[in-house]
Amino acid sequence: MKTMDITRKKEDNSDNSACKVERSEVLGRYLVAARDIKAGEVVIRETPLVVGPRGDSLPMCLACYRPLPLQGSRQRCSKCRIVPLCSTQCET
Repeated sequence: MKTMDITRKKEDNSDNSACKVERSEVLGRYLVAARDIKAGEVVIRETPLVVGPRGDSLPMCLACYRPLPLQGSRQRCSKCRIVPLCSTQCET
């Protein structure tokens, strides 16, 4: 099993990583504790790659997250024609 350090920001000079990434032929890469972790302690914080509603949620405006009507026509993004919106104001 191989182990690698989680990349830290350049300005972070601490050497108290709470986690490490390990590899397994069966599991692939996975995160494990590298030390005792206190209850409520933040061990990793990342900016999300993608943000949006769950796939099984009711239709919603992807700009303001208001619910959209289940029936009838809906406003769509004028550029992609895919993203549902509740109004033209949400497109700007």
